[in-house]
Formats: sequence, C-alpha cells, structure tokens
Amino acid sequence: MPGAAGRVGQGVTMDKAEFIKLAPKYYALAIALRFSKHDSAQTRQSIMNEFMVHEEDGPSEGSYCLVDDFPIWNSAIAWLVGRDMISSFTDPFGPPVYIKGDTFDSQWNDLCRTESPFENAAFSGDPGRWTYQALDAVYREYIKLGMRPSDFEEPEREWSPIPLEKDNEALQAAITALDETITAVEQSNGYAIDYAEERNFVLDNLRMLSQKLKTAGTISLSYVRTHGLSVLKRVQDRFIDTSIGEGAKQATGAIIHWLHQIINYFVS
Repeated sequence: MPGAAGRVGQGVTMDKAEFIKLAPKYYALAIALRFSKHDSAQTRQSIMNEFMVHEEDGPSEGSYCLVDDFPIWNSAIAWLVGRDMISSFTDPFGPPVYIKGDTFDSQWNDLCRTESPFENAAFSGDPGRWTYQALDAVYREYIKLGMRPSDFEEPEREWSPIPLEKDNEALQAAITALDETITAVEQSNGYAIDYAEERNFVLDNLRMLSQKLKTAGTISLSYVRTHGLSVLKRVQDRFIDTSIGEGAKQATGAIIHWLHQIINYFVS
C-alpha cells in the first residue's frame, strides 16, 4: 500500500506540479494526527513543536521543522476547515487558534480507512513514526526540487471559471450562510455608527458576491477571494467573540467547503 512519499523514496521522479498537489495532504495528516491525540486547542507553534528535527547532518544544519512551509500549511488548514474537522479562530495580533470540530473523530477514522496518506499511516501500525518519516521525505523533496513560495501561486487558476451549479447543496449552504452574515451586519447599529464606511464596504462586497452566486453561471476564485473571503475575514476580526464574528466564520467555512468540492485549489 505505497503512498506518494514511498514513491519518492524509491527513486521515482516527482516534478513541482505533483509536489504542490500532494504535499498539503501530508501537512494535513500531521495536523490531524496532533488533534487525534489532544482535545485541547492548538496553535501552529504547538503543532510545529511535535515535528521538530534536531540534527547536524540533515538537509539544514541544527534544528528545523517538518511542517514549516506557509503555503503548504495554509492549504492543509483550508482542507481541514473545509471538511469541518477543525475550526480556525483568528486574532488581530495573535496567531490563529485551531479547535477540533464535532465531526473530527468520525472523519479521522474514515480517512484512516479510505484515503492516502491517512490510510497508509494507520496501516503502518505506528502512525506517528510513519508521518514523521513521510514529512521528512516531503521536506527533502522540497529542497531537492528547489521549491519557492512563488511556485504555489497560479495566477491563471485565480481567473479560471468555476461553474455555479444551482442544485449543488454545498453552494446553497454557502449562499445561506453568506446571507445570514449580511443580515447580521445590516442589523448591527453599533457598526453603522462607529464604522459606517467599513460597514458599507462590507455590505457592498458581500451583497455583490451573494447576487453573483445566485444568478451567474460561473465565478472566479479571485472574485470569491476579493468580495467574499477577505471581507469575511475583516468581519471576523472586527467582531471577535460575537455572534456576528461566528457567523462570518461559518460563512467562510461554508464557502471553502463548496470550493473544496469543485476545484483542486484546497487540495483534492
């Protein structure tokens, strides 16, 4: 039952495109493995601490971390959030805090039975050691291929048309969550008084996105980012620990869940 890391270890050539597609799943495995052993909230640092390497003869001298790459990390987090396995709570100054989702345990068990690399890790009999070795292979392949953060940027994908299939339940759930956030922002008198122009900006953009999702035939990832995800992030940061902020977080998760179903951006 060989996985991708095994293929690399056996000398099969991997190009950058394949690496970009596969690597986030191994970070997702590492993050999920941490949550499978701990019910408490986690930060990026607490997870990174579990995958530190201390050696003088490795690909980097001294200590280094096997889950240190931001683009791969962000894709892995988006994949887990999109499946509702974890929730991400942002802060204007502090690092994001990750919380185990209600469906985490059942989804973790399913992944360990049906999907690589989770299945391979479980099949090994020692998931922790297998994951560590696989991440080490990912780390070394990253260096071997000369990967850079810019390699993960695909401008053409940002503008590729995404079909808006009106019978798609995930799309409808995203629209519903988005509209609920719009209504909550509309009804916030304090927001209208204290941050009138920001509120106008938020409502203009979210309404544009909602209307396009309901009526257009296609949409681009760039449009969703600009008028949706980035604006919802602003709402979350403004309304920390409030029902409006929680609603914006749920809308973000619903949109990412829909995107995860139909495009290979948040790791297929």
